[in-house]
Amino acid sequence: MKPEPALLQVQGVGIRFGGVQALADVSFDVPRGAIVALIGPNGAGKTTLFNCITGVYRPDAGTVMLAGRRLSDLRPDQVAELGVARTFQNIELFARMTVLDNVLLGRHRHMRSGTIAGLLFSRRVRDEEVAQRKRAEEILDFLDLQFARDRFVMHLSYGVRKKVELARALALEPSLLLLDEPSAGMNAEEKEDMVHAVRDIRDEMNVTVTLVEHDMGLVMGISDRVVVLDHGLKIADGAPGDVMKDPDVIRAYLGDDEATHGAIGAGLT
Repeated sequence: MKPEPALLQVQGVGIRFGGVQALADVSFDVPRGAIVALIGPNGAGKTTLFNCITGVYRPDAGTVMLAGRRLSDLRPDQVAELGVARTFQNIELFARMTVLDNVLLGRHRHMRSGTIAGLLFSRRVRDEEVAQRKRAEEILDFLDLQFARDRFVMHLSYGVRKKVELARALALEPSLLLLDEPSAGMNAEEKEDMVHAVRDIRDEMNVTVTLVEHDMGLVMGISDRVVVLDHGLKIADGAPGDVMKDPDVIRAYLGDDEATHGAIGAGLT
């Protein structure tokens, strides 16, 4: 029996901005049902790689494949239509809208009624609206966000807003979820909640997860595999315990700032 092909395949991806080679010949696979962490010092190319996967940037070299479908030439909205959702390092929510309305925006790719039907507010449109709202409510339940359902995002704590952004991404019902610094700015309790949420998303929603993360404790505790970038190059790829002992990985982090050096040290113990 042949093993199932990887959901995401990054093959020889490279991109240059002027004289800077941001990524060079980066290749790795993300198996279906896995949680794969993408780590590296600041400026290693992690978010740039996410932008190449989601169509924000078009690579100069290489390809990105999702379930055998080439993504490299598609626009971000086309990539989203194929089932790729992401969150951002800097929260991208509508601050003057409620939590529920922000999550409902994530249901846009599942709306089938046209403009005319919407203007007439036909029965089909009404039924569709009820169905989309029901699904949004289910996602709020899943992430324990019902308490904030009718609150404006601008009035929420940073940690809760991060979970709302996660809820909106899940509203797309993705097969692949990309999380950019999901625990940044969170306290210890909020980070623990995020770890449980990501595991539940994989286990109960059957969503494959790839995350960029600087918290090495979180990476070690949640990841099936870890891919390490440094100055746009892949320097390691494997099980978390093996990667954290890799001399090239340790060397890359030793050259970074003191805070990150401390984080990698914590991850190694």
